[in-house]
Amino acid sequence: MLREMHRVLKAGGIIGVRNVDQGTNIYSPTDPLLDQAHALYFERWKHIGGDPFGARHSRALLREAGFVNTKASATTECWSTKDGTQAWGELFASIVEAPAFSDHVIALAKLPADATLEDAIERLVFLGKTERGLAELDAGQGVDHAEVKRRLLR
Repeated sequence: MLREMHRVLKAGGIIGVRNVDQGTNIYSPTDPLLDQAHALYFERWKHIGGDPFGARHSRALLREAGFVNTKASATTECWSTKDGTQAWGELFASIVEAPAFSDHVIALAKLPADATLEDAIERLVFLGKTERGLAELDAGQGVDHAEVKRRLLR
């Protein structure tokens, strides 16, 4: 699309591009389920051809499209009021509850078609913990059965 914009822009013309970079998202207090929901959201975004962290590459993409005088700036939004936090929560909930999102997550978790989004999140959290546990074992950080028994008998 940027190449086409460059092609049709008159000499000396100016374009403005606004792009999102989800790497700037911060929230407090942190919550493991919200972290998981964001990770799934980003996975879905990538699956449909997007880049949730794409804004940081905007100038390079513009140069690749033929633009020469590129400038960048950044803005952020802060939802720190009760109403703002509620609005953001409702917006994010509407995204993750949408069939396009939940169907993708259910497929990613390899669950039956009648599974719910909650089933998928539970399964993906379990798989994530399993993967972390296996990685710890591979790194020699595991505890063998005899040690577990010894600790339990203390």
